[in-house]
Amino acid sequence: MCRRLRDACVSPRSPCRGLAPLAAAVQAVAPTEQHLTPQHVDLLQLSLLAHNYTAAMPLLEHDVFDIAPQQTAVTAKDFALYCLYAGMLLCALKRYARAAELFMQALITPAHMLNAIQLACYKKLVRGRVSMGLFTSPHRCD
Repeated sequence: MCRRLRDACVSPRSPCRGLAPLAAAVQAVAPTEQHLTPQHVDLLQLSLLAHNYTAAMPLLEHDVFDIAPQQTAVTAKDFALYCLYAGMLLCALKRYARAAELFMQALITPAHMLNAIQLACYKKLVRGRVSMGLFTSPHRCD
């Protein structure tokens, strides 16, 4: 039901309408503040699309420690998207160190092969390090 709400808000280009209902859904569905749910991903995506970065801040104040697929129906793709969207939001809020941690979490998540979400996280991680001056040039081994 929350995915349909997200899709309905994205289609007509009015993502602001879905922020409050999805924030309420996250509060209702998550067993604790440390649990990740698919609704987290939907809310983060709408926050990015609406350019309302502070709408998702209550989610980003707590670290995600529990991923319980049996309780919340969260998937590995949801976790990777959470890391990507949360990292993008944190970059917009100029909290680069925390964003880099989330991008790295997406990269070190076990997978059978590299996927597009992990590749996007890698690109954003490298771009962020270059812009902060932490990664200036690759080292040559002779």
